[in-house]
Amino acid sequence: MTRLYNHTRYDDALLKDILNFAARANDIKGDVPVKLTYTRHRIHGAGMAYNGRPYRKTLIGKPTTSKDKRLLQCPTGWIEASLPRVLERPWVKPDHSDYKDRDTLALEAAEWFVDLCIHEMAHIRQYRTGFMNSSSANGHVPGRNRRIAHDSRPCEIDAENAVYDVHTNRARNRRRQELALQLAEHLIG
Repeated sequence: MTRLYNHTRYDDALLKDILNFAARANDIKGDVPVKLTYTRHRIHGAGMAYNGRPYRKTLIGKPTTSKDKRLLQCPTGWIEASLPRVLERPWVKPDHSDYKDRDTLALEAAEWFVDLCIHEMAHIRQYRTGFMNSSSANGHVPGRNRRIAHDSRPCEIDAENAVYDVHTNRARNRRRQELALQLAEHLIG
């Protein structure tokens, strides 16, 4: 279901499990390319869903052959996500004083990453169903040259509702917590 292009030291199998869980939670069919890198932020990573097909060189880094300069053959939509690097450096203190130890920090980052994957997969679902192509979904206000604030756009509300649906479904929430615990153990490593 997902094609992972992992530029981190974290385990591919575990990250694919998380991404496949997010794809199943959003009823996504077909492949979704995912580029995973590190972020500069100390605690949380970041994510971005893109419409269209990526060039292979975008996902693998520096192109080495002419094949790397071609578009991937997959359904539309791909994701770029990042994990925090702070957990690899225990001597760096987090920005927030409410985190007491590395275990709490790792669990927070892992739960956040699983929710991020669900959120970005919801955007892929929106791209594939055509929801994101409507001007109302993107927050365009008719008669004005301004957009609605980021979190109140219908596409963002729909993506947050997808995360909320996983949190309220008992079986899916249990699986989400299991994956977050596995990732947290791997992050502490």
